[in-house]
Amino acid sequence: MSTKHIIVVDNHSTDTSLRDCQKRFPSCIYIRCTKNHGFARGANRGAREALDRGADTVTFCNPDAVLDPLCMTRLYKALHRHPDSIVTPHIYTDITRHKTWFCGGHIDFWRMRAVHTHPCNTTQPLGKNAFLSGCVLTVPQSVFARIGFFDERFFLYYEDVDFSLRAHNAGIALRIVPDAYAYHAEVSEDHKERKTYHLVLSGLRFFEKHAHNRVQKCYFALYFALRRLYNRIKGIHNNPLRTAVHRAYNDFEQTR
Repeated sequence: MSTKHIIVVDNHSTDTSLRDCQKRFPSCIYIRCTKNHGFARGANRGAREALDRGADTVTFCNPDAVLDPLCMTRLYKALHRHPDSIVTPHIYTDITRHKTWFCGGHIDFWRMRAVHTHPCNTTQPLGKNAFLSGCVLTVPQSVFARIGFFDERFFLYYEDVDFSLRAHNAGIALRIVPDAYAYHAEVSEDHKERKTYHLVLSGLRFFEKHAHNRVQKCYFALYFALRRLYNRIKGIHNNPLRTAVHRAYNDFEQTR
C-alpha cells in the first residue's frame, strides 16, 4: 500500500514544532490554523483537504500516537473486506504492548459516560452504543458523504463518540482490527485540569444532543440539576479538578 498524501494540521502551535516538522518532512502537506478551534475542526480541515485531493479514505492520527509499520496496511485490508465500515486498530499505551489503551468503547447513557471496554477477542462489528476512538480512525469517503464530518461543537473529546454513534445509526459498522497496532502516549495526562474540563463539558454536550425522547430529556435535566447541586455542596476548596468540573458546568449552562 502506498500513501497518497500525509496532511499535517497545525492547530495554532506556539513552539517550533511546525517548522521542525516541515524541515524533516518537506513532502507532507501542511495546514496552519490561525487559531486553535479544537480537535474536531482541525481534523475536519485535514479531512476536507484530503477529499479535495481525491482521497477515497482518510485516516486520522493524533500527534501523540505512533503507528506500527503494518498498521495502515491492515486497516486498509479490513476496509477492503468490509467497505461499509469505519475501523480503528488495537491501541496500546506503548510499544511493549503490555497495556491496552483502547480496543472498543461503550456509551453508558444512564451514567452519562463513554468508557473503554477492550473487547479485542472479536472481529465482528461492535454493537449498539459502542464507539471507536478518534486517536487513530480510518474512514471511507462514502461515510463522510452519508453522515458528514466531526461535530465542531465538541472542542475536545466526545467528537469521536458522536461520530461513531451517528455512523452506527446510519447502518455503518464499527470495527476493531485486532492485528493492526498503534501506540498512544497520552500527553493530556500531563494537563489533568484541562482534560477534566473538556471531558465534562463535551460529555454534557454529547448526552444532551443525543437525548431524543421525553424520558431521555427528563433524565438528562434531572442528572444535570443533581450533579450541579452536588458540585455546589461539595465546593471547590482550592481543588483544581473540582474547579475544572465547576467551570465546565457553568460554561455548558451559559452556551446551551
